[in-house]
Amino acid sequence: MLYDWGIHLIDQMLMIFGYDVESVYCVCDHITNAEVDDGFKLDILFKSGQRARIELGTYNLIAMPRFYMRAKKGTAMITDWREQAKVVKLKYWHEKDVLPIETAAGLTKTMAPRDEITTDTYFVPKPSSDVHDYYRNFISAIKGEQDQYVTHDQMRIDLKIILAAFESAKKQCPVKINELKFN
Repeated sequence: MLYDWGIHLIDQMLMIFGYDVESVYCVCDHITNAEVDDGFKLDILFKSGQRARIELGTYNLIAMPRFYMRAKKGTAMITDWREQAKVVKLKYWHEKDVLPIETAAGLTKTMAPRDEITTDTYFVPKPSSDVHDYYRNFISAIKGEQDQYVTHDQMRIDLKIILAAFESAKKQCPVKINELKFN
């Protein structure tokens, strides 16, 4: 799955966060067979301190969100590429602004959901796109008519991350990108 779908998801993540990757930590799943990974959880640490996780599995019987982002002041989610993105943004950060909820252990604010008083909720429309644009661009780039959407340098970084992910899964520890040696 790292080679199959991972390459695309890694590339998308790098287009959002940038290409300054410091290290990766990966766990590969082998639910349906022992020979080939059929899923993975890949944590990417960027030199800026930002983190991203890509999680994918062929054996998820309940669909995961297509895209989920948490940040200090909000959350965004796309459940499916056919739908628009839902964004919930905090108006107020402080715990005093949260109404407590009753749990078996008593009142708590820890797991209390934010309400419409402390958040703004809005939707980002799904952009129009054509999956064939990538291939049209590929042909146009070969003909010298336009620049590639995905450059060779970007592809090399993506592949370096995949190799580091496999190394991380094998060693069961994070792998720094600049320490990875190619055979």
